Amino acid sequence: MRAKSRNIVILLIFVASISFGQPFHFGIKLDAFALHTEKLETVTNYVNKYTVFFPRAGYLFFKGSLNKIAKIDAILRVGYLDANDYSGFELGMFLDKYIFNKVYLLLGFTVHFNRQMENNQYNRYDISHSKPINLLNAGIGYDLTAHFFFELNLDYALNNEYGFSHFNTNIEKPKNVYNIIRLGLGYKI
Repeated sequence: MRAKSRNIVILLIFVASISFGQPFHFGIKLDAFALHTEKLETVTNYVNKYTVFFPRAGYLFFKGSLNKIAKIDAILRVGYLDANDYSGFELGMFLDKYIFNKVYLLLGFTVHFNRQMENNQYNRYDISHSKPINLLNAGIGYDLTAHFFFELNLDYALNNEYGFSHFNTNIEKPKNVYNIIRLGLGYKI
């Protein structure tokens, strides 16, 4: 399995370097995020929308300049988001446009590959699907130094359902994700 993961990373680096040309940057980004979801909590409260905070998401990214004069870059990110039952690998493609010397706008598209999971506790049975969830992204970033940067992003889910919950009383409701607000700190080389 490790050889397969290594080959995928090498392939991503190769494709990104050919596609983006020079200069080429890569790095790591860590996110803390607020996840806005809806799932079955109790028999009487089965339409419960809530937001929960998680500090667990990490990404490797590859960045290349598309247009140096217009200051537009393309970014490929691959990583893992962990929020208990909404957890899995993510692959995203972004464009950033510098609007000031150190400030940029970010637009993109992410596919979240949710891991399949089953949980049976407190007479509640949860299942998370292993199907992909598509997210549109918009955000703003700031270069703290030549290597460190900060980003604030909003992800909007295009297909919401990531599983279902039911109680022994046969009440069954889907588990949905609506949006994710992310605060990220990254390092690029």
